[in-house]
Amino acid sequence: MDPNTSSLKDPPGAPGCVPVPAGLATLAAEVDELVADDLDALPDALLAEQVLTMHRLLGQFEAACLRRLDAADTRGAAGAEAGTQAPSTAAWLRASLQMSPGAASRRVRVARALHRGPLPETARALAAGEIT
Repeated sequence: MDPNTSSLKDPPGAPGCVPVPAGLATLAAEVDELVADDLDALPDALLAEQVLTMHRLLGQFEAACLRRLDAADTRGAAGAEAGTQAPSTAAWLRASLQMSPGAASRRVRVARALHRGPLPETARALAAGEIT
């Protein structure tokens, strides 16, 4: 296995095995715990606060994803994880994540607009959790 990746729960090649870059392994494990939470055991106030906090965190995580997508697009890194070069960043997203062509193209356009275009303040606010 690549020393820069780890898998969640299962050995490589096992059904349900998801390769995760080492820097995200702890986050992935925490998400697994959240997915398994017994929501009936949570008091209403805590449940409501978790919903709001998770939405803010989703925005911040989205900002981190879009920043990395823009960097991969700028560097022509699409496909590098498989040792290939994709014809385009959108094509890579379509093939790797089973995204529709429209959704993949929109993701790339948004990443570019936030980080190389007219929306740097929006990118900052998203990363800060100020907007979703």
